[in-house]
Amino acid sequence: HYYCYYYYCYFYYYHYSYSYYDYHYYYYFIVIIVIIVIIIIIIIIISKIMEQFKNSPAVQGVFKGLRPASTGLIVAAGLSVAKLAFLNLESWTGLNWSSLAAVINWKAVVLAVAVYLGLVKFKKHPIVYIALSAIVGMIFQF
Repeated sequence: HYYCYYYYCYFYYYHYSYSYYDYHYYYYFIVIIVIIVIIIIIIIIISKIMEQFKNSPAVQGVFKGLRPASTGLIVAAGLSVAKLAFLNLESWTGLNWSSLAAVINWKAVVLAVAVYLGLVKFKKHPIVYIALSAIVGMIFQF
């Protein structure tokens, strides 16, 4: 009986007291700031080193090779987002027209075309179209 009371006091003190919970969020914030500062310092050091070799043919070749690779990564990310937004692959039953029509998310396609036409015609800031798309998505429950 005494042991249980002692354990309860120990557990309560170390897990529910203010001294335990007051500071750990503060430490997480400090750790995140330190990590960001370290990354910024590393980037600055690498940029200073790269500046010495920026006219080197080897470095120019590396950057020419990175351009198509980064473009390919961006295209792959865009295609995966388009697949999630425009296709409902769970409803695919085979190769017929009704199955094909069920796979395509027509509301998303119409919204994408409307946003594209709005961008081309009115040339507003993209955040306007993002906000309007969010409102339309809430109203029509995509």
